[in-house]
Amino acid sequence: MSGTSAPASGECADARRSCGTRLGVENASHGRRAVLDYIARRIAEGKSRRDATRLLKRSLARHLYRLLEQQQQPLMT
Repeated sequence: MSGTSAPASGECADARRSCGTRLGVENASHGRRAVLDYIARRIAEGKSRRDATRLLKRSLARHLYRLLEQQQQPLMT
């Protein structure tokens, strides 16, 4: 066992909510061209706006996770 515990479900929900609102995903009219392009591309693929937003959040979460993994220092050298 790695010795780490999973966060409480409320913490996960807070993190997901924070990811969406702080990055302006809920209201993409902030002028973030990349966000608008991503959502438009997903809608063109046949996804609903809700699904496109969900997919964008998942993509952002994966990207942030990779960044955090890269920055993590090993405990033992």
